Amino acid sequence: MVFSKTAAELRLVRRETVISTAESADKLKESGCGSREDLRDWNCIGRKLHLAQISLQNKLSKKAASEAAASADSQANGTKNNHVPKAGDIFQADICIRLEEDANLQYIFNGMIANCSEDVKSLASMNQESFNDVRVNRGEYVCFEITRAIDKILAKIFQLSRLYAPGGLKDHFLGRQAKIRAFGLIVSGNRRDFESACDKVRAFFVETSKNPNLSKNLINQSIPFFLCLVNHETLYSQVTDLKLSVERLTETTEGLKETTEGLKETTEGLKETTEGLK
Repeated sequence: MVFSKTAAELRLVRRETVISTAESADKLKESGCGSREDLRDWNCIGRKLHLAQISLQNKLSKKAASEAAASADSQANGTKNNHVPKAGDIFQADICIRLEEDANLQYIFNGMIANCSEDVKSLASMNQESFNDVRVNRGEYVCFEITRAIDKILAKIFQLSRLYAPGGLKDHFLGRQAKIRAFGLIVSGNRRDFESACDKVRAFFVETSKNPNLSKNLINQSIPFFLCLVNHETLYSQVTDLKLSVERLTETTEGLKETTEGLKETTEGLKETTEGLK
């Protein structure tokens, strides 16, 4: 498969899970990023644009979602589930990679996207950079989410924003100085639904950017955002290939580190032997 070969050729560092600390949880509470209020306001705009609504399950972290399911009885009795961000909340990122060498964005996804001119749309309200023109420099991040269902697009953008918006988990997850070169969402579905979704997402970004209270918790619109259409059958297998390739690269790197440490120890031993002979 071309994509797995390409990933193996690139030096990448992949980030997958972030666990909230007390500091990052306090930041989420202060900014309101990922809050019930944000969810309500996003759904309000999405409803006007005929975008599928975000559910509470999409809003919560993995750990919090389990807690919400366990409290079904209290919800049935009319008790609201107002989850407050706290240390220990777990969040997942589908594709969050930092390049260890310069590369074109198109090259990173080579083999996954059949036709970049037709299957990729640039939708950020303040950056219409072409997918083919994006150059990712060493040390920069590429952050994408994936979903089989086009009707989950708004929920996935919500998750991206919670992870990478200024008021979200970005500083804790990637570091304060980390630079994100591109955002995106990889979906599968038919061409008509994809084209319709592109128009709606573009309009959503424009409308949300007009509201300071919403835009502060939205992914940075000066960074390009790409909606990508891929084949349904190979969507997750392709992403798995990328993950495995990066993991293999990590294992290789660790092996080289161990070998280097072994050589250092051997060198030190030779030095001591030489000193003894003197």
